Amino acid sequence: MKTLLTTLSQITSAINRRRINAVLSCSIAFALFAFAGSSLAVAQVQEHTSNPTTQPPLSAPPDVAAPPPDAQISPSGMASKVLKQGTGSERPVGNDCVRVTFTAWKRDGSLFATSTSMDSSEILCLSVALQGVFEALQSMVVGERRRLWLPVELTYKVGHHHGQRRPEDEDPPKTDLTFDLELRAILRAPPSPDDLIAPPADAAKTPYGLTYILLKNGNSTKHP
Repeated sequence: MKTLLTTLSQITSAINRRRINAVLSCSIAFALFAFAGSSLAVAQVQEHTSNPTTQPPLSAPPDVAAPPPDAQISPSGMASKVLKQGTGSERPVGNDCVRVTFTAWKRDGSLFATSTSMDSSEILCLSVALQGVFEALQSMVVGERRRLWLPVELTYKVGHHHGQRRPEDEDPPKTDLTFDLELRAILRAPPSPDDLIAPPADAAKTPYGLTYILLKNGNSTKHP
């Protein structure tokens, strides 16, 4: 009986030691995981602040309220300054769309809008850009970053002055804005057809009033 009790005691001690070792292993693993996670977060912050190709910071720059003396003033009243040079000679025009990153502030330094929340660029078509952004993009090359000081007259979307307002159109901010804008890529629009304004004389017309011309023949007899 004494031998049996001794054996049971040894088995119990072994089981307890295994439980303790398992708990310690889990604790160490959890601590290492937490340390690795915090180290990764620090590294990401350091990369974001040190890499010049990342989006501009959300905090307002010192010159947010007014352009510095070395800023260029356009005939429209927009002030701008190149923060980072780009490459190449191609610039967006007309109906082109672009990939951009931006941060915009009101003149008091409060944040107005940004593309940095997802840390990625956004697609913007020039035809729906703010007047000042529309003007600036047409003189920028890929990789270029500029700071723009837009008077309220240039913060309306391009279509707001002369086009018919659509339900999805946002109200203009009605305040001066300061932008940090970087052009990442140009997405060229297809060329506009020559007969865009009016159909040619040889165009067909349906009983419902639809006018069309056939650009390419199909090879089937099925219709939707």
